Amino acid sequence: MPRRSCEIRLSVDVEDDDLAGVADDGIVPPRSFHGWLGLLATLDALLAAVPSAADVAGAPDEPPMPYGGGS
Repeated sequence: MPRRSCEIRLSVDVEDDDLAGVADDGIVPPRSFHGWLGLLATLDALLAAVPSAADVAGAPDEPPMPYGGGS
């Protein structure tokens, strides 16, 4: 699997053994979570949306022309 990385900002409120908060990567809308499993699911969803270095390096600068377009 290609390497991927991103920065994720966490805002976490902890009361007794309960936690809740918001995770924000600055790209997609912030995602709220509740509990440890919610935090893991939120991190998993944010990381799944991160393109790999190969995807970014191989991405064209401009979108391809539709069929029949161009000169």
